[in-house]
Amino acid sequence: MFHEYHLAMEKTTKKHLAANLSMLMRVNDLSQVDLAKKAGVSQRTISNILNPDVDPAYSPTLNNIEKIAISLKIKVWHLLLPNIPPELLTSRTIEKVVENYTQIDESGRNEINRVAEAEVRYHQVSIAGSSVATENKPAPPAARKRMR
Repeated sequence: MFHEYHLAMEKTTKKHLAANLSMLMRVNDLSQVDLAKKAGVSQRTISNILNPDVDPAYSPTLNNIEKIAISLKIKVWHLLLPNIPPELLTSRTIEKVVENYTQIDESGRNEINRVAEAEVRYHQVSIAGSSVATENKPAPPAARKRMR
């Protein structure tokens, strides 16, 4: 059971790494060769990371991932985050959120989670073309502030 979970997690992590690296290369207008030179790794390493399904047995070394992250001026763990827009991957925002989150007590973290979930619901309703008012639901505090 653990082995199957580990393999599934590893496959997912590789896909997040590939997606984030591809997105950052696009944003920074870098080819595989450009990034390889900038990071001091081989072009084959970049290709293997970008195409995790071609050789499922391939696992990039932490050293190579660190070199790539440094060349892109981000932290290694940023490359592993799922579904993050490039502007958040390359900004200090994610780091600051995590840093702040770890420095407060459990009730503070619970409040942050509550507000974050409310903001996501509000955003989803807004995207769907509905207004919070027509559903007779009060907007979350941060959303109400933006409405003023």
